[in-house]
Amino acid sequence: MQMSQYKSPLILTTFMQVKDLTVEELKLLIQETVTETLQSLLIDPDQGKELKKEVQQQLLESLGDMVSLH
Repeated sequence: MQMSQYKSPLILTTFMQVKDLTVEELKLLIQETVTETLQSLLIDPDQGKELKKEVQQQLLESLGDMVSLH
């Protein structure tokens, strides 16, 4: 089965078993899996969002309390 027939190796695994993959297909599957995993871990889910004023004030007060303890 040719890799060019599929958009992603993840789709490929739904039709085939790992033992049926070529070395190149397995490498690509591993590479895409690692890339997706790293991206999911490194992406900030709160990027672009703003803190509510109340939350921001609580954080500032908390930081002030921490500084005064030292």
